[in-house]
Amino acid sequence: MVAGESLTVPQGAVHGFRNASGTPVRFLNVHRPALAFQEYLETLDRLIRAGKIKGLKNLRSLIYISVASMEQWPSVSVKPPQLLIRGPAFIGRPLGLYVG
Repeated sequence: MVAGESLTVPQGAVHGFRNASGTPVRFLNVHRPALAFQEYLETLDRLIRAGKIKGLKNLRSLIYISVASMEQWPSVSVKPPQLLIRGPAFIGRPLGLYVG
């Protein structure tokens, strides 16, 4: 996509987004109904800026993402299945890896 473009995802469609460019990207993400998805994105941004999420190959990062996903459940539906997200979150909370 290029600046100014928009995209609509049909309700219930599996989708995702990522920045593969290596340069900072700004975007407006609108969900209807939004539930707590905005808070989830802001939490991920805050964790990335704090250096707590360093990539998807880092176990601690995956635990932080899992804890954030579970705190926003059911606003965040993820692939892999929710069961695989709960495991790392279950580990992270006793370790004090809170995102709030």
